[in-house]
Amino acid sequence: MTDILNNRLFRLYFELHAFSPIFISMKAVITGDVVNSRKAGRSDEWLIALKEELKRVGDRPTTWEVYRGDSFQLILEDPRQAFRQAMILKARLRQFNGLDLRMGIGIGKVSIRSERITESQGSAFSRSGDAFDLLEERRGRTLILTEEDELNRTLNLMLRWISITVDHWSVVSAEMTWNVLLDPDRSQMEWAKELGIRQSSVSERFQRARIDEIMETDTYFRERINALILHS
Repeated sequence: MTDILNNRLFRLYFELHAFSPIFISMKAVITGDVVNSRKAGRSDEWLIALKEELKRVGDRPTTWEVYRGDSFQLILEDPRQAFRQAMILKARLRQFNGLDLRMGIGIGKVSIRSERITESQGSAFSRSGDAFDLLEERRGRTLILTEEDELNRTLNLMLRWISITVDHWSVVSAEMTWNVLLDPDRSQMEWAKELGIRQSSVSERFQRARIDEIMETDTYFRERINALILHS
């Protein structure tokens, strides 16, 4: 009887805590740069916006750093957040006409955690750098690398399909998507009241930005990374 109770308590503990970020050994690292930054004129506005989004995740320079003017690196304690965070960053920057992001996402371990993210090491960092370097060859703007080749093929095919929409977001679509990703529990009616427009207009914005599909993709991404964590 004691063994049965102990097993049940263990399962309950596992369900409650196993996927808490502090128990996850894998991390996600995003290495990116701003596309067309030199043609954007005043850099202070978009740079402030980028830093605001990075600050939501954590503190500089341990969690993120901006370097060379238009490049950045970010570490996520919970790798399941990687797709959504990449889309949040992209949606924020695409609110500035002509700007976009290129991002290499690496999921893996961190062997050395420095006070500065750019001095930290591990497979998450090396994969993020490799993914970023492959962007030009693959002619994409977002690429992910994990320890599993088959998973990489699946997730990157998913990203290629998503890019058909997100690489061409208008400013309005980017802003709508950004708002929803930051506050996904709001209904379309609530967004209509917030934005001062009709609910039908909000619905049209959702459709043009493919927000429902993006949220479904985020759920799928989380499920696949959950499985990767369990089997690592």
